[in-house]
Amino acid sequence: MAHPSSRRRRILTAAALVFALAAFPLGTAAIHQFSDVPDSNQFHNDIDAIADAGVTSGCAAGLYCPSAYVTREQMAAFMNRLGALAPEKTPVVNATTVDRFNADALSRVAYASTDNAGPDGSDGVKLTVAITAPTRGYFSVVASLDSTNYVADDAWFCYLTKDAAYITGTQRLFDFQVGANQEEDCVTNGVVSTCGGTSTFTLVIQDIGPSTSFRAGNLFVQFTPFNGTGGRPSLITCLI
Repeated sequence: MAHPSSRRRRILTAAALVFALAAFPLGTAAIHQFSDVPDSNQFHNDIDAIADAGVTSGCAAGLYCPSAYVTREQMAAFMNRLGALAPEKTPVVNATTVDRFNADALSRVAYASTDNAGPDGSDGVKLTVAITAPTRGYFSVVASLDSTNYVADDAWFCYLTKDAAYITGTQRLFDFQVGANQEEDCVTNGVVSTCGGTSTFTLVIQDIGPSTSFRAGNLFVQFTPFNGTGGRPSLITCLI
């Protein structure tokens, strides 16, 4: 049989435990940087984050004063710590990436131009440019080329290729009628996906008559890791 004093100690210990659980219910106990910012505060995680980053140390020892107003001088200190505006400050904001992409992966541009696209009546590639995509994404391609024919009627077409493969929807047909439209511009554009790596784009002219000539032209290619809705080419598609 337990000694009465031992039994009494066990009862007191159990009572103390019950009291502690009542005062600090399971699921709400947590370690806080500031005693006046409990888990129930909707900004608890935000306040912890800027404290961890060194943007704020609170208003007093162990206190954040969440309802206190911020003066303009305090705001200046917060912004300086956050953005490292002063020379001696270390930046807190990770401004080198956007949505996990480095700046050089967000947009890349390649450009080619000419003032003389070859002898009269010459078919084939008129402009070409290579560009490297650092990741999956999309190429936007825009091209234009001036042409003239003052001698005879002529019908010809232009289109874009990526790595010698035709880019869907970029073919344009032109019809010269001497005395009516003696000057024409091949203007075409397209969008094509990429799984990354280097691609070569060309502007191609075909079925040119012997008296049709081409002069100034431009070929512009831009890479972005997203399409218009923020999507990217499927990783599965790129692995196949």
